[in-house]
Amino acid sequence: MTEAEWLVCEDSHKLCETVLEAEVTSRRKLRLLEVARCRDSWHLFSDERSRAVVTVVERYADGLATHAELSAARHAAWDALAELRRAAEAELEKAGGEEHPSVRDAFMRAGAAAIANIWSGFTFTGGAGLDLDMSGRGGWSDDRSFRLAHDVLKDAFALRSNLIRCIFGNPFRPVTFLPEWRTSTVVALVGQMYESRDFGAMPILGDALQDAGCDSTDVLEHCRGPGPHVRGCWVVDLVLGKE
Repeated sequence: MTEAEWLVCEDSHKLCETVLEAEVTSRRKLRLLEVARCRDSWHLFSDERSRAVVTVVERYADGLATHAELSAARHAAWDALAELRRAAEAELEKAGGEEHPSVRDAFMRAGAAAIANIWSGFTFTGGAGLDLDMSGRGGWSDDRSFRLAHDVLKDAFALRSNLIRCIFGNPFRPVTFLPEWRTSTVVALVGQMYESRDFGAMPILGDALQDAGCDSTDVLEHCRGPGPHVRGCWVVDLVLGKE
């Protein structure tokens, strides 16, 4: 892939391949990419145990949660998945048809719980697919149930190309971040956004960086661009010194 193709490519699978081949990533960034995908569809996680495991993964990525905490959260989330999966399959049997709204809603909830569990185990899938269960059909009672869960989720959890570009930046044009750009104003802005997960002040960050002498077009345009911006954003990470 060329730089020109990277900037406009909407094929998330190809973008992920380029990131991995260029070796511009880290386990932290890959974890945060999966977290961002989950938070992008946060409303689909109906069980707090599924939300909790995503939050623990996010903390674990930054070294703020232990492996024991992650393991405990995953076990609780697996319990939630088992309950939601049984409820979905019972709803399918009761309704008698896949297209019934109650069936699709039930499988959406169960499938989202499966996503939280698989991604919390850091089985990075890139753009290749959802991988609802690491062992194929796994705990789903039959192929029909597995397929239905996959079908109702494939659009909601599709990996968006702009999330990849936000987190990994342009692998063809790495940016050297000068220490003098890291002023108290810049650091404070970034710290507030990172803590709150509200990146609405990115354009203000662009102004602050420019005031600090930053003349990197890539940095300034990313700050002032349409986003989205998430934890793991390459500009934010440069300010914080994270990889």
